[in-house]
Amino acid sequence: MKFLIFISVILSLLVIPIVIEVQASQTHSVTASEEIFTIDIPVVGTISAIMKYDLDFEVISPNKIQSGKSDQISLSPKRGVLTTSFYHDGNFIDSISKDLNLGSTTTMNIPGTIVGEIFGTPTLFVLPQVSGPARMSISEALEINTMTTQRFTVSANNEISNSDSISISFPMAIAINFGGKINLYITDYTILEDKILVQIKPTISEKIPLEKFVNTNMSIDVKDGSKVGFVKVFPKVTDSSGKNISFNSISLYIDGVYKTKISSNQWSQDIYSKSGTHNFESEFSQTTSSNNKAIIYKKSTDVTSFTVKSPPPKQTSSTTSHSTENSGLSCGDGTHEENNKCVRDDVLGGGCLIATATYGSELAPQVQQLRELRNNSLLQTESGIVFMSIFNDFYYSFSPIIADYERENTIFKEMVKVSITPMITSLSILNYVDMDSEIEVVSYGISLILFNIGMYVGIPVFVIMRFRK
Repeated sequence: MKFLIFISVILSLLVIPIVIEVQASQTHSVTASEEIFTIDIPVVGTISAIMKYDLDFEVISPNKIQSGKSDQISLSPKRGVLTTSFYHDGNFIDSISKDLNLGSTTTMNIPGTIVGEIFGTPTLFVLPQVSGPARMSISEALEINTMTTQRFTVSANNEISNSDSISISFPMAIAINFGGKINLYITDYTILEDKILVQIKPTISEKIPLEKFVNTNMSIDVKDGSKVGFVKVFPKVTDSSGKNISFNSISLYIDGVYKTKISSNQWSQDIYSKSGTHNFESEFSQTTSSNNKAIIYKKSTDVTSFTVKSPPPKQTSSTTSHSTENSGLSCGDGTHEENNKCVRDDVLGGGCLIATATYGSELAPQVQQLRELRNNSLLQTESGIVFMSIFNDFYYSFSPIIADYERENTIFKEMVKVSITPMITSLSILNYVDMDSEIEVVSYGISLILFNIGMYVGIPVFVIMRFRK
């Protein structure tokens, strides 16, 4: 039983902050001041009085109002002070301050007289007004005769156009019923009785942010790219009215694995996916409109299946072709026959994504150098084909993410350029040697791998150890 009570207390503590955050409270101070009378009293002289009403109001309003919804805003009169300043024949006599309560009569003696007194009864009039795509529940001025909270309903329009907020103001005035009298021994002699209306300044105003959630529709189209094993993707995103939504951070997943970010309503660049049938999913994340921060587009996704084309069989001669036809070789999905062997479709891979993003174009000399090394040297031998197959599996598991980040961050791009330039320079050596046999490819490959390990690992370790000594 104690455990259940403990859990209830914890849950209630977790709920309380959520409730508190729903509304915001602001305190406003306003003033109304007016000379209420000037009167000649026999024997005494000319007496005048200025009444000043100081009021504090607490306004509680919602943090946000959703389009098409209604909420309440409250106005609470708090502490009030009535200060009356008296003048005799134009000369200041004294000021008297008393607590103020709306609808209650305040009486005070006139300084300098024995029998004179004045009184005043304040009544507050308020007519809330809204500016922006919303409306109020009140259309006539409200008369307030007590210090109690007044609540008003504000309703936001369903269509908010370019507005991201509304403003609610509270124009107010105080109607003062005032009078004065002289207390005689036999009777009271009324010297005045009147009513005036005094505007309250400044006008209280509150700004309330708007929020509008918009449903979105996502559809994805896929087609083969310009290279084997690559595709182009067209993610179309529209709102509930069919209007296109521009967004440059659509997430693309291939077979459930995140691949890259693409832009909406346009064909993407070539994206490596490997040959065969794959599921392509595009995801539009919930986001705020760039034109109006009050508009929030909801998340939407779409999935489609697409078969990426495989490379055609490579035939080096008519003799080879004849041998192939008679070989009866049957290659499985994701492979094709090449020189009487089943070769994986993705052995050729695609462009070097990191180098292309680093140097800005597939036509950059460094990128072309890597392409020529792959096509003219490595893929001409069986060991080179095996190496490229293993390398592609590893390389394309992370290179799209790095390439995307390079395009978004120029500093990171320059860091990658500094890092890979020595390696690309070392690989250029292979363009000046003959690699016509398996043993030459393996030998030069191992030598370059060891050279790069020494350059990227050995030298930094050596420098660190020297500094330690």
